[in-house]
Amino acid sequence: MVPRRKEPTSIDCEIVEAKGKGPLLELKRYQEQGRLIRVNCATYCDQILDKIDAYYSETAEVLPFICVEGSSGMGKSQLAFALYGRRPYFYWLGGHVQIGDQVLYMNFSSASDAFLKCVENDRVKLVQEDLVLRTESDFYRQELWAYGFIRVLLERCDFKKRGMIRFEEPMALHVTKCDREAVRAAVSNVEKGKGNKLPFFILDEMPPDSDGGLNEAAFQRNVFRACGLLVMLMGTDSKITNLVNHSTKSSGAAHQWVSVVPRFPSYQLLLFTQNEKNTWPEVVGRYSVLGDIAENSRGRFSRLFIDEVVDVFQRDPSVDLCELLDTAFSRVAKETHNSKHFLNSYRGKSAQLLAISYTNAMECESVIEPPQKKQRVQVQTTGMHKHFANLVDKEVTDVSLSNKKLVTDAGGWAPKCSFSAIEDDMLLYLAILGGKRYSSYYDDIDRASYSTKRIFSIVYCNEYAISESTSAPSLDYKRYENMVAHAIFSSSRRNGVRGIGFDDFFQCFLGEFEENTWMQMAVLLEKDVPAHPLTKRKIPFLAPPNAEWPQCILATNLQGCKFGHLVRAPNKDRCDVYVQDVDNKNEKAMLIFECKYRKERINIGVMKGIVDGLNSEWEGWELVVVFCVELAAVDWQHKSIGCVRISRGETAGTVIARWVFQPEQENRKQLVIVIETGEITSSNT
Repeated sequence: MVPRRKEPTSIDCEIVEAKGKGPLLELKRYQEQGRLIRVNCATYCDQILDKIDAYYSETAEVLPFICVEGSSGMGKSQLAFALYGRRPYFYWLGGHVQIGDQVLYMNFSSASDAFLKCVENDRVKLVQEDLVLRTESDFYRQELWAYGFIRVLLERCDFKKRGMIRFEEPMALHVTKCDREAVRAAVSNVEKGKGNKLPFFILDEMPPDSDGGLNEAAFQRNVFRACGLLVMLMGTDSKITNLVNHSTKSSGAAHQWVSVVPRFPSYQLLLFTQNEKNTWPEVVGRYSVLGDIAENSRGRFSRLFIDEVVDVFQRDPSVDLCELLDTAFSRVAKETHNSKHFLNSYRGKSAQLLAISYTNAMECESVIEPPQKKQRVQVQTTGMHKHFANLVDKEVTDVSLSNKKLVTDAGGWAPKCSFSAIEDDMLLYLAILGGKRYSSYYDDIDRASYSTKRIFSIVYCNEYAISESTSAPSLDYKRYENMVAHAIFSSSRRNGVRGIGFDDFFQCFLGEFEENTWMQMAVLLEKDVPAHPLTKRKIPFLAPPNAEWPQCILATNLQGCKFGHLVRAPNKDRCDVYVQDVDNKNEKAMLIFECKYRKERINIGVMKGIVDGLNSEWEGWELVVVFCVELAAVDWQHKSIGCVRISRGETAGTVIARWVFQPEQENRKQLVIVIETGEITSSNT
């Protein structure tokens, strides 16, 4: 028999902010960032503060809560420092501060630890889930340590100031268990105090998947609500809005459940260190695009970007824009890989695939969405927790609970995610989705550079695609076309923002169809293939399919960069994908791709249809790359069009190029390159 744990009669703890130089400096930075948000985005902040005041004006014993949800780096913690001016409020973390967490959090680790010690002593992990989810259950009528912690804060702190309650000096707390009536009595005493305002509580980095599981997260939320106190939860995991009892055995009238805050103010540029103040204006004066990128990206990415730009420019004031951008993008990618490990999980890889596909990016009001093949596909909500998607809701959303279901005035509600438009999160698309040093599918943990084909083989195709061809195996036609577009996208970035020479691009591109790990392929020629004029050109650093770079990015092409566009074409264009060199106004496409994913081998009839389609829609075309599983033996009929077949070589890292038909050089006007990729096998491991 396991002896029952002896329960303490009290818990003594101390709350104090960290004294180290690093945490204190970081705290000052966040305070200044919060001040900028409060001043420059007052309407946004007031909307949240109005909601808090409105909830506190209600007579309900159990209050709704507020949930601030967004992916990493969007500015949730910064927002916590911008809500001053009306009420006092507490701020700490919903989980223990760990090594590797943001330095800022060290300032609040003692408060977090003290609260969580009380939560753990309430042993919520052992309580039936239904009892924890419902504030009206008997569980919340008993004495709890968490109640005691809240009560002692209400009894000890000053509530006349209107801002975050600080613990610059140690505060010793003697916590004893009590029931919620004792907490409500303390609430009443606060309200009676002259000049007092009832505080609200912010719990940041709420972790529903922590060791305490869903019970602990739901309890941290409900223990405040049960006392008539307003709690604001911040996190990347949408489960925190959805921790309700969804049983359909009982019903109830609709009542306000949560206000979801899904959007954040644009990044408020803060030059904090003296180096930044001295150097940033000078470098932006030379390269204005740097300011555009920093001010139109999420805060965490922008901060890393600014820090690296300043550092590089101080070391070499003559650095050119291309080198500066590549180095800064690499820093953003490296730090994000190190902290987020976003490509080390299936859901992270799946979200990266969707972000590159650009099939569900939020619309930017200033840009008309291109009409080419785009299909709205919601990202799994884990795309916010594991990657960088955000909720699709465009404003603060009031969600009610009705018959155990989440609803709004417009109907049923559930957390759904999407990626930001390029204009609103530039560094996501410039740095995180692939670049010179960190490719699109590079896993920092495993030190593995996965091929595009490998990623498409492990991600369930129904997460992002619907079949467009009844003759294609299952859903693979759309997946095949999308895979080719991704391979083009990833390969175009491997030499950075200068663009990449065609020969290098082609060797990198072929490596994207390896079964597992990407490698730059060696092309073995059965016979000489005369150089094509395209080999003298550079493939641009491409935007995601059917996305367009902002003008400020394209303008850098005049400063040595080479940015361009990748288009997944409508069916009427008689091709699937093409690359646009935006600097060449005399051509519609620099490079054309056609995809034929069939169970049977591609025969001469299919090849004739491709050529006829190109002749009808692409006057003057010179080169097309055709993808198929396998090419049948063909009796080539186009005497002025050369055809080269590329297939896997016997040696790893090689492919063999063979002529299907080689016209005399003086007679050759056009060239078809057929690449055999083999089937996409499904392997979700």
